[in-house]
Amino acid sequence: MNRGDLWQPLLFGTPVILASAVVLWTVRRPAGRLAQSISFRFALASSGRPLRRRLVGRYRRAVRQNFAKHRLGFVNEHTGKSSIDVLKIYVPLEYQIGNERRDVYEWLRRQLRVVVLGPPGAGKSMLLKHSMLLWAGESTPGPARLPVLIDLHRCNADQSGLEQMIRDELSRNDVRMSPAMLDISLREGKLALLFDGLDEVGQEDQVRVAAMLRDFARTHAGCQMVVTCRSAAYFGQLQTAFTEHVQVADFDDANIRRFLNNWPAMTASDSAKLFSDLQHHQNLMRLAASPLLLTMIAYIHTEVLAKSRRGLPGSRPAFYEMAIDHLLRRDHDMLRHDSVSVYDWQDKLAVLQRIALTLQDTPATQPDRRSIDGAQLVAITKQILPDLNMGPEHARPLINEIDQRSQLLVRLDSRSSRYAFPHLTLQEYLAAVELTAQPDTLLYRYFADRPAWRETVKLWCGASSRDCTEVVRTILRTGVREDRLLALECLAEAKRIDDAFAREVIVESMSPNALRGWDERAVASAFAAVAADGRPRGEYTFRLLVEKAGAGTGATARWAMAALAGTRLPQAAVFLADLAAEGDPRARTALRSMGEQAIAALTSSARAGSLQALDDLAVVGTPAACEALVSMLWGDDAKALRAAWHLAVLIRNSEIEAGLELSDVHVRTDCKRLDWVWQPFARPNSGGMRIIAGRIAHLIEQGRADQIPPGVDQIDPRLAIPLGIVAAVSELPAAETSPSAELMQEFQSLGLNVRRFPHWTAGEHALSAFYQTTMPGRVASVCEQILDAHQVRPYRKHIIRMLDDRTYIEAIVRVFCRFRPKASREQWLAVQDDPPQPRFLKASAYLTAGSLLVVLIALGLARSLGTVFGFWPWGPPALGLLLTVLVIPVLLLAAFAFVNDIFDAFDFADPLVDQLEKFLERAQWILVVGAVVSVSGLTVMTLSALAELLGWAAATALIIAWTAVSAQLIVHYRRRMAAIDNALRPIRARARLNASNRLSIIGDSPLNG
Repeated sequence: MNRGDLWQPLLFGTPVILASAVVLWTVRRPAGRLAQSISFRFALASSGRPLRRRLVGRYRRAVRQNFAKHRLGFVNEHTGKSSIDVLKIYVPLEYQIGNERRDVYEWLRRQLRVVVLGPPGAGKSMLLKHSMLLWAGESTPGPARLPVLIDLHRCNADQSGLEQMIRDELSRNDVRMSPAMLDISLREGKLALLFDGLDEVGQEDQVRVAAMLRDFARTHAGCQMVVTCRSAAYFGQLQTAFTEHVQVADFDDANIRRFLNNWPAMTASDSAKLFSDLQHHQNLMRLAASPLLLTMIAYIHTEVLAKSRRGLPGSRPAFYEMAIDHLLRRDHDMLRHDSVSVYDWQDKLAVLQRIALTLQDTPATQPDRRSIDGAQLVAITKQILPDLNMGPEHARPLINEIDQRSQLLVRLDSRSSRYAFPHLTLQEYLAAVELTAQPDTLLYRYFADRPAWRETVKLWCGASSRDCTEVVRTILRTGVREDRLLALECLAEAKRIDDAFAREVIVESMSPNALRGWDERAVASAFAAVAADGRPRGEYTFRLLVEKAGAGTGATARWAMAALAGTRLPQAAVFLADLAAEGDPRARTALRSMGEQAIAALTSSARAGSLQALDDLAVVGTPAACEALVSMLWGDDAKALRAAWHLAVLIRNSEIEAGLELSDVHVRTDCKRLDWVWQPFARPNSGGMRIIAGRIAHLIEQGRADQIPPGVDQIDPRLAIPLGIVAAVSELPAAETSPSAELMQEFQSLGLNVRRFPHWTAGEHALSAFYQTTMPGRVASVCEQILDAHQVRPYRKHIIRMLDDRTYIEAIVRVFCRFRPKASREQWLAVQDDPPQPRFLKASAYLTAGSLLVVLIALGLARSLGTVFGFWPWGPPALGLLLTVLVIPVLLLAAFAFVNDIFDAFDFADPLVDQLEKFLERAQWILVVGAVVSVSGLTVMTLSALAELLGWAAATALIIAWTAVSAQLIVHYRRRMAAIDNALRPIRARARLNASNRLSIIGDSPLNG
């Protein structure tokens, strides 16, 4: 080819180059985002190889299958009644600081090393199971650590290390992880290790397992580790590696109501009736505070009481008697005693009583007084078998039948080496029954070991109709402070005791001298148990407590009020409400502790103008309390606004929302409302909830920041988004805004080179990196400055900040990192919509542009290589060589960026990733220039190839037309996406995601923190 021939391709190629420049200018922003995405992928990869996506997906499916059901500890049948659905039945756990209850989950998520403590049946194991299932849910964020739940009882007589146990547990859940891969995951902190049941490790293995856990925590400092243990079995054996521990709180009224509402085969009316029955039997209400015993109460109610139309018994001993009788006689009553059940229920009861007494007799010097070795269990059973007219060969079969059919005695590990009662109070009750006719023996044991026998003495007083006066008198005469308190506590349980003596104990126990040095909480609980009985002795005690509370001073009045609250009687609530209205803070604290029993009195005080009573109703927080708050919404006063703010917090609970939808609470349609706020969520069967939510929105809209009640810091996002974000944008000035120089410096402080991005784009990219982290204070400051830059009113800022941290950041990124924020009422009304995506248009645009790119690359690269090696020459060989040198690295980097799982598939070494990341950081402009030169050069080369077939004019026209069609399709697709784009949808989705994941204790991956 001569030199003159070169002008022809240049003449026709110039328009093509100009068209390519126009296309590059059109897609400059997507290209910038692509460059940032490539850089971000390298950054993630350089910090460690992520776990393979397919592996995690397979593990999630296995977890959902293996952890969905939880077997009841006292039902062992192959029926639907023997297990419960964890996600449906579970109730959130809390811990208590002073008089305040707090969510245990959010606190646990922030801990790397923590021991969860609680009594047997407190819900510790269910806490771990439930968190596993939440993690496995489809809506769970990806960056969370991979959780592994290990039952520590597997350590018994097993010398395997914890790493091998983790691998075995993963294998049981369909994941095979090599030792090398596990080591990498542990070293990089990608696992959350949930160790369940330190107390279930045998005595001979306790020291070894505790040392393994401590060493493991020190070696793998980045992994989250949670260990559960019974409170009585933990004496600091994991310190100093585990410095944090949390005590699970008992259920309160709201927890009990929620549990009963979730219970299978229990209707709403049955749940309400059972809860009412519990409220009238305070001894049973105290049992219901234990999740395990509440499970037993719910089971007995649905399987026994509801079918026979009987009510709950009035005392703890009577309930235990009914429950044990049912569990032992169930097979006989169902005519299965000739097949699965062989031994008479009375024989099994006799064996259980003897075993319980043996466990109670365990010396205080022994570390474990709850479980018994299998060999010792057989020996004890053989001792009693002659009295039951059976031979020693029946010992093992009889024990197995008790274990398998009644679950009143359960195995603690798979080797059946140790057994225990599912709850300590069952052991104590059976020991009391064994000593029914032996009061002197009971007293001897009590005085020898007071802490171990205290509850047994109380249960003995109510386990039979035997007169217990002398037993209580003997205990009282010792003069020991703990014995005097026990004598008072026995009065609440006693079935038969001399009334004159009982009243004497009550009066003497209330004297200032008798109370000096006593634990106030224990005293209040003892008097509450006696006064809650509606019979004459209880009424007498109640009147004395009223006198002490009304006329007493200091500690006397305080414990008397607490005792009255503990009775949970309506008249106690009225009395305390009157004292609270007079300004007594002790009465207010006591009244709030009454839960639902205080609702009527608090409602009456609120109607009289007490804003504190409204705050107390919010603390109760049950559906009934919310109905009382709803009744306050319809005025135009401070009460209505106060109630609105509290309801805005409470309706985040789906059960509260459902309760208001189904309730017959009175609503007024003549009051001002903002119906558009709740319109996206209104359902045909939502009852008055739409009106209630509209009224709440109107009241909050008209309020001020100084009218927000104390403690209200996060409201339902379905209110915060429209009343905060949408309303704020509607109030902004019309002019566009830009971030100040100071704000740009703040963006840079978050780790982003802002020179690469114009204005608000820097903030968008900087804040996006913090989506999955606990919100640092500096990010909160930046978000505040962004809102200030747009001149958002302080009240609106306050409402926006009432979103959870991650949703708050999402809102700032999606709406306010813009020259002109966009969030309208119309967008909010469509926030629940799922508009059809222009998939065909998208496919057409990408296919057209992609085919053009393939043709440019394939033909251009082939012609360049042909020019270099001479098999298809055009132009100087140096030109082909230059294009080849520029194009091939660009293509390799593009392929490396677009193949999502390339690190998983080929397991690239970290040094290679580091070098590529550094290259991208230092040579971005070189890559851009190389890409532009490559596109232009390949276009010319492609033209030369096509020209041989079509001629230069036709080839140029084809390329220009192809480019124009591609550009037009891309522009049209982007316009369609802009038309259906709704910045509020991802914000709402983020809020929903955070709400559903709130109960998981599994922390975020350190790669994102």
